[in-house]
Amino acid sequence: MTRKQLKGHSGCKLFIIQSDNSDYIDCVRKVSKNIHYNKRLKAQYLKQKRFKSKIFDVPEVVNSGKTNNLFYFDMQYIRGSTLASEIGFMDTITIEKIINNIFHFISENANKKLETHQNTDEIMLRKLATLEDSLSKNKDFKKLNNTFDLLVTHPWYRIQNTVSHGDLTLENILVTEHKLYLIDLLDTFFETWIGDISKILVDLLIGWSFREKIITNNLGELEEIKMHFFRKNFCTKINNLDKGTDLWEDIHAYLILDLLRIIPYTKDVKVYNFILDK
Repeated sequence: MTRKQLKGHSGCKLFIIQSDNSDYIDCVRKVSKNIHYNKRLKAQYLKQKRFKSKIFDVPEVVNSGKTNNLFYFDMQYIRGSTLASEIGFMDTITIEKIINNIFHFISENANKKLETHQNTDEIMLRKLATLEDSLSKNKDFKKLNNTFDLLVTHPWYRIQNTVSHGDLTLENILVTEHKLYLIDLLDTFFETWIGDISKILVDLLIGWSFREKIITNNLGELEEIKMHFFRKNFCTKINNLDKGTDLWEDIHAYLILDLLRIIPYTKDVKVYNFILDK
């Protein structure tokens, strides 16, 4: 058996597993980044294994275990491209169909409420306290004071605990000839459909999945036009939701929270400045 490491952003290692002297790919293996992360990766494995949706598929989980005390699981290899890499080549009819699929998936999850015995305000305030502590030594921390003031006073109790993907970016949607797949389902600290909307908007408004191209001024004109089309249609669908007048405030707060959560993991100075500016 041969293993080829893939590029990933979660800190976990991804490998393509192949039989010797064969072009056939047996599976993709995701390995925990350390022993402390085992619990989280196992939660992600269970989430992917139990995934059910009328809209999307996920790579089938075929095996799991431990190697050198690190949890891993093997999944089906999907031959496809990320939506982020393909969107510039798509026509508007195809993009509109994908928007509808994404929105149906999110709406489907909005109705799948989870039972929780925790207070949403308490969960969010604990998360903010952890973030504030980790960022307090940052030289730019004063620039974030207004951000934390806004988030600490936000009425988080309005946000329902529901099923979600956990990291629904355009990099985590795979486009194949016949199907759309979701990858990297995340065991997020708080499950909610609002979080999935936020992650899509981090791409559509901030350009997270296109950060390298934006930073180097290599984002193509066609990509910009298609992203504008995607953003306009996606936001129109949010406006048409019958979820009350506070929905955009909740999405806005969650989007800012998501940006703050990226900062502690950012090692590249250019990416760090990109996030801070946004």
